[in-house]
Amino acid sequence: KAFLTKIWNASRFLLMNMEGYTPGEPVAETAADAWMFSRLAKTVGQVTEGIESYAFGDVARSLQSFFWNEVCDWYIEVTKTRLSDAEARLQAQRNLIFVLDTSLRLMHPLMPFATEAIWDTMPASWLDAGGERAEALMVADWPEPAAYERWVNEPAERAFELTRAVVTDVRSTRARYRISPKEQLGVSIRANSGEVAEAIRGMAEFICAFARVSPLDITTEEVAEKPEGSIGLAGADFDAYILVGDLVDFAAERARIEKAIAKAEKELAGAERTLANEGFIAKAAPEVVAKKRERAEELKAEIGALTAQLADVK
Repeated sequence: KAFLTKIWNASRFLLMNMEGYTPGEPVAETAADAWMFSRLAKTVGQVTEGIESYAFGDVARSLQSFFWNEVCDWYIEVTKTRLSDAEARLQAQRNLIFVLDTSLRLMHPLMPFATEAIWDTMPASWLDAGGERAEALMVADWPEPAAYERWVNEPAERAFELTRAVVTDVRSTRARYRISPKEQLGVSIRANSGEVAEAIRGMAEFICAFARVSPLDITTEEVAEKPEGSIGLAGADFDAYILVGDLVDFAAERARIEKAIAKAEKELAGAERTLANEGFIAKAAPEVVAKKRERAEELKAEIGALTAQLADVK
């Protein structure tokens, strides 16, 4: 139900912003376009292969992850601003309709009624050969993987995934420390390689605008110590230092985290004592023992996360 609501709301937003639209070929004008078209091309191939091999569960999971996490949460959000730009608007509309139309065709075998209802209200897209719209989505052409291969772009995917990681680090820091989205935050990136540094530099303008970052410094040099007034986040491809200055009370945060760690450690010690009690293991119902063990693992993970947070604010 939640996924259906997501599809409906995303489609409704796009269709409400089609004033002045005329069909035309999709063009990767931005880095986000190139990333999205590449991800779309790969999804067409995965879904087609999944349907042909009757792996419908894999198809459903792939489509939900793609449309929810990539189309809705990122591509539509990133492209919204272009809809208010007179020069960029038409191509942005064409690109969005192309992605939505292809997605609906892919989802139709699994969600025939909802996708048919949405598609019936859509304008023609580049996928409609010669401008002839099929009578129904049910009889519309299937997106053939070979026709999408030209959009596969590995460097574009790599660059945008790194960009998403930087933006996510900034957003998670804002949320964790309750910093207003309106506040500009300085960010320093220590990339693990020149390739990573260059990819992020190429997306610097987008990162600054989308995550409200200023300034954005990128280097491959080792950082001797965490910059003062920053939150340090370690990653596989880069370390990010979010400069929060006096927006975060570091002493209060340390006290809060230490209190939470102490509470979790106390509960974990109790759980481990119980699990070490042979009488409890022998007499308790198996599901009770399993639940206690599961809780102990949850507490260990929680303590690990809190310890990492504590390191951030030292």
